Amino acid sequence: MDCYTDSNKKVPVTILTGFLGSGKTTFLRHILVEQSERKVAVIQNEFGESIGIEEAVVMGSGGENSEWLELPNGCVCCSVRGDLVLTVEGLLERRKDLDNVIIETTGLADPGSVAGCFWLDNELESQLFLDSILTIIDAKHIQNHLSGKSGSGSEARRQIAFGDQIIVNKTDLVTKEYLLSLEKDIKLINPTASLLYSSYSKVPVNDVLGVGAFTTSSKPQWLESYGKNTTHTHEEKEEKEVLGHQSVVSTCAICVEERLDEDKLTRWLGGWMWRQEDEDDLAKQYGGEIYRVKGVVYTKESEFAHWLQGVGTLFEVDETNQPIQNAETPSKIVVIGSSLNEDALNKTFTEIVTSKEGGD
Repeated sequence: MDCYTDSNKKVPVTILTGFLGSGKTTFLRHILVEQSERKVAVIQNEFGESIGIEEAVVMGSGGENSEWLELPNGCVCCSVRGDLVLTVEGLLERRKDLDNVIIETTGLADPGSVAGCFWLDNELESQLFLDSILTIIDAKHIQNHLSGKSGSGSEARRQIAFGDQIIVNKTDLVTKEYLLSLEKDIKLINPTASLLYSSYSKVPVNDVLGVGAFTTSSKPQWLESYGKNTTHTHEEKEEKEVLGHQSVVSTCAICVEERLDEDKLTRWLGGWMWRQEDEDDLAKQYGGEIYRVKGVVYTKESEFAHWLQGVGTLFEVDETNQPIQNAETPSKIVVIGSSLNEDALNKTFTEIVTSKEGGD
């Protein structure tokens, strides 16, 4: 869903996730104290002395659910002890000049649940819109998490799986060869994420805030890497299975050339992502949990491409302003989740979406 024009300003919300020690604190300190390009509100479950907000001025209570600090560069650090969305909307009422909001998920919930709070219909006329999910990883130690040696492999993969953007931090502590190997492992978990590399969590602010990952205004970068043939090589399959064996986080790609019926596509997506009490609950029938769905699809009802976005139990199929250039251009869908049954995903897609009888 796209944001409104400047006359009806909406503020983009970035969901930030990452392990303790990954560099989130350093990243937030940079946003709050060192940069001056944007006025940003950072929402945390509690204030931390290590953020580096000693220069902040205590502005007093923001109500019974929050308290907030205003910094000299116009940024704000806010704590949350109640309803997250109400806290942010209340803050925007006080500070109408804010350019961005960052929600740190530590102590609140997993990134998918938090993202769902801000993925709102335009009809609700909220001041907020979901911009992206940003994951920060520690390049030096992430492989220990991914290999399961630290006992946190599943959570590490979950954080990577949810990310629209991934900052690979502390690159100064590893070799170029190691980074190439790490990038390959990350892409096996989440082939749709954009990767940024940093030391001390310093990345250009405009590269991570206001990127519009949930809008239809720009073509997804990951799309170019998906051709008509989605068959993996034997070597890739083995690596994917080894990586997935420890984490049960995997990826399924669906590529189809024929035009799709949007209602049937919605039924298929709902069967896998919505929690239902009948035979339409495909996840209950076949197992697995979907974290993210991304895609570009071409429907029978329109001459324009549609972007598909899904997080947790929410999804949208939105028409873009990009006309279909070639009748044979395939629809491409990437599903990322836990314990996915790839055969069942493809089988049900064929039965419900593309077969002549499906969904009728």
